[in-house]
Amino acid sequence: RTFVTKIDPAARQVVWEHYYTGLQLACSGGSSCFLSARLTTTTLAIDSIGNIYSAGNTNTLDLPTTPGAFRERGYGPYIRKLSPAGEIIWSTYLSDNRVGLGLRVSPADTLAAIAVGPDNSLFFSGGAGPGWPTSHGAYRTRYEGPAWSPTGPAGPRNAYVARISADGKALLYSTFLKPDSSAANSIAVDPGGNAFVSGASSELSFEPDYITSINAAGTAVLADKRYPAGSRGTIIALDTIGRVHAAGGNAGIVTLVDPGSTPNGLYGIFNAAEPAAVGRVARGELISILGASLGDEVYIDGAPVPVFYASDTQINTIIPFAINPFALGSEDRLTITVRRNGVETAKAVVALTLAQPEIFKSSGRQAAALNQDGSVNSRTNPAKLGSIVTVWGTGAAGWPRETKEGSLNASTELKYLPVGAIAGNTEMQSTFSGAAPGLAAGVFQVNVKLSEMYFGQDVNNVALYPVSGTETGSPAFVYVKP
Repeated sequence: RTFVTKIDPAARQVVWEHYYTGLQLACSGGSSCFLSARLTTTTLAIDSIGNIYSAGNTNTLDLPTTPGAFRERGYGPYIRKLSPAGEIIWSTYLSDNRVGLGLRVSPADTLAAIAVGPDNSLFFSGGAGPGWPTSHGAYRTRYEGPAWSPTGPAGPRNAYVARISADGKALLYSTFLKPDSSAANSIAVDPGGNAFVSGASSELSFEPDYITSINAAGTAVLADKRYPAGSRGTIIALDTIGRVHAAGGNAGIVTLVDPGSTPNGLYGIFNAAEPAAVGRVARGELISILGASLGDEVYIDGAPVPVFYASDTQINTIIPFAINPFALGSEDRLTITVRRNGVETAKAVVALTLAQPEIFKSSGRQAAALNQDGSVNSRTNPAKLGSIVTVWGTGAAGWPRETKEGSLNASTELKYLPVGAIAGNTEMQSTFSGAAPGLAAGVFQVNVKLSEMYFGQDVNNVALYPVSGTETGSPAFVYVKP
């Protein structure tokens, strides 16, 4: 069962509870099919008079709906409207599209977010497949992406935005918003009925996060901005003067997006080898600070640190090696401040962690790797199974506290903790792991022997995960042939 509960915080008691469920499945297969039933509430919203909107996704066919609703029968995303007293006003499915056969049937479309419009119509967004219903004259009426197989699995879902009437009986508009795999995560609506949608694309781009605004009729995009991964694609909100406040992923940063002014502010703090903001750093880690109208001075807990590169949108620097020690496995906080001519332009508080290892990439998730013969690893120049590939990264633990920022590695051994790599569930043998000889302090090197892998005759894309202590980083791919 799924429920909506109203709680009186002053009295510390439940005012009312509303339960609903579905049991009938679209698949076939007896008890094994029956046990797969699920119904989730993804998001809630409240309008100006206290009505509550509960929305989510289900793989059941008999979710209770109301007569005359937009879709009394369906499958997948749904919306329910409740009165302030918890009584049902209307309930509707939003589509009836599915993918798969037999036991493996699932909804083709998903709902992620809702927002109440100025006239109490309801806006909603998420990701949809080729069968999603769009309206005549909408901004984007056709699904754009690879064809889906009827037997599954689901293909890439396009982001969509739609608007349903206040009585739940009609779609006022429905449009795809983005092509390929780009499902929306959040939505907000201004007093004019213009919708602001945030999300992230799965494409291998350094700027997969997006914020897109569309007019009240759903016929034209008003603005479309891209941002670095993990910076602004998770949730957005509008303030009373129409400015967008956005956050993304695990960055721990909420930023102001003002469509009417020059871009400014911080997008996030990134490991220099990984294009996703995570909101934490390690001692001796090379980092990139991304934003707009930044500056050229960086301070960590009030002390200046070296700047290796600076522009209006990016600063490359390093977390000091001599930062105050802390107990193994615990976390502390650092304040990173950016200034221009002594004037603060951006600030972020990040967690200090023992290690955050990441491998440098050449493009997308392709590792910047050399084969054993010194040539660059690529699809057309893969490494031989059993040979050695060399990768580089930053964010490993164990750097000596006396190491100087901006210096070159004089030692080829990391103290305290080793750094290595795994592929799948296999720890790869390394012929060398430590400070990268002759490179900047903070850069580690791992020479990985490509063994214990089994595949066919073709060139394979093998994911290497950097490991330092108990921390494992993101995958970086190398090409390998038998």
